[in-house]
Amino acid sequence: MARQRGTGILGKRFEDEIARVSVAEEEGLTFGADFGVGTMIELPRACFIADQIACHADFFSFGTNDLTQCGLGFSRDDIEGRIIPRYVEEKILDGSPFATIDQAAWASSCAPPSRGGAASGPTSSSASAVSTAGDPESIRFFHDCGLDYVSCSPFRLPIARVAAAQAAIAAPR
Repeated sequence: MARQRGTGILGKRFEDEIARVSVAEEEGLTFGADFGVGTMIELPRACFIADQIACHADFFSFGTNDLTQCGLGFSRDDIEGRIIPRYVEEKILDGSPFATIDQAAWASSCAPPSRGGAASGPTSSSASAVSTAGDPESIRFFHDCGLDYVSCSPFRLPIARVAAAQAAIAAPR
């Protein structure tokens, strides 16, 4: 199923702007890049209906920090410095879920929506906006889920590139 165009108030505004840019390009103006319309998936419900969201978007990104906070039911600001170290010490957690993805939890959150998005049509892709982009294990996990890019802060870019390349090379063909 291809992306549905101009759905809802914002969809209409985006489609109108895309049409305006297209007309300007036909008149010789260039904007230097193609673009798509997408959304961040930052709440559990959005994961559950990602296949429906993909019908209205060219891509979507998973906001892993927000999804981790919602999934665990606590604020990163409140728990990371004081409580998580104790949880790790007591073996309640293996490590900070904000440093390395909790793969057991994410397997049900991320893999089905990424497949659903890919099945929605050729213009749909999926991505991961991760606070864990400096963690090669998390990047490998997202690659295995079928996500096709990772966004990260500039200082994490070198390790993210290397980890993404390693995941791609290690993937079965």
